[in-house]
Amino acid sequence: MAALVSVWLVSSLLHMINSCTLSNSEPKEVTGYTGGSVILPCSCSDPQATPQKLQWRAADRDWTDIFPPNSPNMDPQYRDRVQVLNSASPGNMSLLLSNLTESDEGTYRCETGDQNYKDIQLCVEGCSLSDSGPNEVTGYIGGSVILPCSCSDIQRKPQNIKWFVFNKHSTVIFPPNSPDVNPRYRARVQVLNSASPGNISLLLSNLTESDTGAYRCTIGPGMNKEIKLSVKAEEETRKLEPQQRVDRERGGPQSKNRSQRIPIQ
Repeated sequence: MAALVSVWLVSSLLHMINSCTLSNSEPKEVTGYTGGSVILPCSCSDPQATPQKLQWRAADRDWTDIFPPNSPNMDPQYRDRVQVLNSASPGNMSLLLSNLTESDEGTYRCETGDQNYKDIQLCVEGCSLSDSGPNEVTGYIGGSVILPCSCSDIQRKPQNIKWFVFNKHSTVIFPPNSPDVNPRYRARVQVLNSASPGNISLLLSNLTESDTGAYRCTIGPGMNKEIKLSVKAEEETRKLEPQQRVDRERGGPQSKNRSQRIPIQ
């Protein structure tokens, strides 16, 4: 009997040692940006403690399961977008949520059992187009030109990006895999947002005079910017060698032989 009591005491003690008490030192409000990722923080006070269970839920109209991914009640819109970062520390239950949309904004709950939970408020900020940058640009036949368009905060990635050209009709020119894209622009357009997700300026290459016209950068209903492009023939001064151009700007080439004064004997 005494042996059974001892085993029970040891088991209870181990349970108390390994049980998870949620930490209160982490932020309860976090901000993410559309198209990006965010970490919803949740962890045990002891990072090596193991929670009895782990469940993440989102407060929509009702609490919806979003983790673990094999939950029968998991909301399919979160599938393949959530990951728990506890590979190094079993007590780290923080959730990585990727490919953010504005509809992801709301309250999320980390649960570890026995009414032990923590709520985190997620704010998702989207892109508003910047008014800065020129509205008219000039390019030259055979060259390339950048049509400027960006979010006010270049770290905010818009959910949708489309570029149009307006000639007689409105025509899609980006993205290139769009089913209604004008084939004349395919392989000639590229958005320059590899370093800054909010930079959605368009690089248009192999210019022709027929590319002259109005272009529109669109990220959603009522959210657009128009740029007028003029394509001209290569100017003569652009063909000159750099030194020739400098000489012309100075009024002619400088003579290498300067006149010398001969002293009077």
